Amino acid sequence: MKVIELTGWGLEHIVAGERALPETPGSGELIVAMRAATVNFRDFVFARGGYGRDSGALPLVMLSDGAGDVIATGVGVRRAAVGDLVCPIVMPHWLNGPMRDEHRKAVLGGSVDGVMAERMTLREDAVVKAPQGLSAAEAAALPCAALTAWNALAMAAVKPGDLVLT
Repeated sequence: MKVIELTGWGLEHIVAGERALPETPGSGELIVAMRAATVNFRDFVFARGGYGRDSGALPLVMLSDGAGDVIATGVGVRRAAVGDLVCPIVMPHWLNGPMRDEHRKAVLGGSVDGVMAERMTLREDAVVKAPQGLSAAEAAALPCAALTAWNALAMAAVKPGDLVLT
């Protein structure tokens, strides 16, 4: 399958590449046919080697934010079904609580392959269904922004009854 990958540090090292096409999802996994991706400032920082020890091994499929259609599900998958538009979670191992070093070891398009691939195999808890009515391009703009907003609320210890300005 076709991918866009980073083969060295610097924007001049962004190239088209090829990877094996995922065929069969395992138990609790799904395969997503990616339809859209968006670029964040963090993607530029990463491409220039700006995350140091949290950077993955090269070559690495780029970008953290995207959206695509579920095209296959493994045994036991309940959170998404074939045909659903989903967004991969930027930090798929950070599902709650404070961020820890272990969460940084699986950042899409950073420490592990990102969304600039024709297909991705993901754990079912590593995707979120896109809001109804959004196109793939609109949904692709949500993951990093949504995670940033959630983190800001969590860090501020917001609780019911607090006033929040967005």
